[in-house]
Amino acid sequence: MAINPVNSPSEPNGRKLVLDNLQARWADYFMESADADDIADELRAAGLQDRLLGPDEHVLLSPVTISADEVADYAAKLDQLGQVAIKVIAAHWDSDGAHMLQQMGYPAEAADVLAMTGMPKIMPFGRWDAIATSQGLRVLELNVGGATAGQDDRLMQRIYDRVSPAMSGNRHTELQAAPFEALRRLLPTDIADGIVVSDDDDELARSPISAQIAARSLSQLTGLDVPIVPASELFADGVSRSVVFELFTLRDCLSHPARYATYLAALSRGDFVSINPVQNDLLMNKATLALIYQAMTDDALTASEAELVSALLPWTVTLSPRNREDVAQRPRQQTVLKAANGYGGLDVHCGWTMTDAAWDGLLDKATSGDAAFVAQQRVDGDMSPLVAMSPQGAFIAFDAVPVLGVFCDGDQYGGGFARASINGDAVVNAHNGAVVGAIRVGGE
Repeated sequence: MAINPVNSPSEPNGRKLVLDNLQARWADYFMESADADDIADELRAAGLQDRLLGPDEHVLLSPVTISADEVADYAAKLDQLGQVAIKVIAAHWDSDGAHMLQQMGYPAEAADVLAMTGMPKIMPFGRWDAIATSQGLRVLELNVGGATAGQDDRLMQRIYDRVSPAMSGNRHTELQAAPFEALRRLLPTDIADGIVVSDDDDELARSPISAQIAARSLSQLTGLDVPIVPASELFADGVSRSVVFELFTLRDCLSHPARYATYLAALSRGDFVSINPVQNDLLMNKATLALIYQAMTDDALTASEAELVSALLPWTVTLSPRNREDVAQRPRQQTVLKAANGYGGLDVHCGWTMTDAAWDGLLDKATSGDAAFVAQQRVDGDMSPLVAMSPQGAFIAFDAVPVLGVFCDGDQYGGGFARASINGDAVVNAHNGAVVGAIRVGGE
């Protein structure tokens, strides 16, 4: 995800997420208070225990504060945007599904898989990544299923609850939902045959952490034992399951068709309840945002839907040979190029960090290969004073634009976390050293 930090005052009724003077007071607290070292150590330990942080990541000590009214408003709007995404995908599938999948960068075989599974029908458990601007929230992407790390920050919130009265004289009113509570609406009433978490065999061998987090959270939510099963073993032993939480994606199914044959057959028959069916991969594909934006410009949305999309989405198009010159004529200083099927901040290219020649070469490469790319308007975000701590215990005071990871439980806020760049990198992600911390909901 790419941002453009600017110092611009919030307009009275424009920006919904207000990083007010409380933000500065939290920053001052960690730079000036006698007990800041001890509190910082506690926060880092809590973040590691909740797996909000990785061992090599900086912890964001000063939390990002959002008012309860504002976060409720945006949760409702993000849910509405998700409904628009489902509608747009279904319309493209019905009119020319093969062309839609090509725009998204999937091979032709994806159509055969999706013919079995159908299109996304309900909003999955997921996280919207967005930033606050002087004009309101701007959405960067949606992550679903296995790409939703970082929701659990209960231990960190308890520390902030304890410190808050001494720091500001008042306590915030937290609206934080229980971690993974949003999964409850996706569960059937009868789970007699149990729940399993499943990931791709290769991914489980490489790193089982995502599966372990999901299994732990589902177990806490339901009180049941939740085993982790490799994708190749789902239903292969003849054991029925009531619910499967899939961490693998449509791309995994296409890469290893034999591995997923039994799963896809059971899914198409409706043999179990799927928490994250592979067709949800379409919602996570960044080209979907381009399809939504195009639907708005083509007057294919209702007036209220178009108003919502205009407010939340920056200009986004799928790059192709046909529109390559149109994209090239836009100022590269205001344009970002992203892999449609990219993840984790990888394969994101910011025009303002490149020369004209390098940018032109990138556009040529992106329009000549099989991978799909989207071009997106650079987003101008409001700076905020922040304090972080390195894994070695060094305090770092800096100004940055927080990237907000917002979980939704339907149209309700379901928790979230914030990331920020210490060194001013345009791409804010753990892969390039972003700091990670908590969002606080409430007011003084």
